[in-house]
Amino acid sequence: MAIELLTKEDVREILREELIRVLPDLLPKPDEAPVTGGKVCARFSISHVTLAKYRDLGKIPCIKIGKCYRYILSDVEEALTKIGLV
Repeated sequence: MAIELLTKEDVREILREELIRVLPDLLPKPDEAPVTGGKVCARFSISHVTLAKYRDLGKIPCIKIGKCYRYILSDVEEALTKIGLV
């Protein structure tokens, strides 16, 4: 049984290939850029209080960047459908 040692370059190449394979599923699609809470509220006719409540309860997915929250509209629509608000 032979043991194969990997160089730093081998590890980089393996990681690069895995990232290329996995990243497309993790990144939002171009037409699904993150939007502000105000746009979510306007799109679904809900109040900022309702949005914050469901976000804080974990019922609406969001992305937190510093102190700001951003949302993917399709994810929010799916979550609101499950809740029964859409």
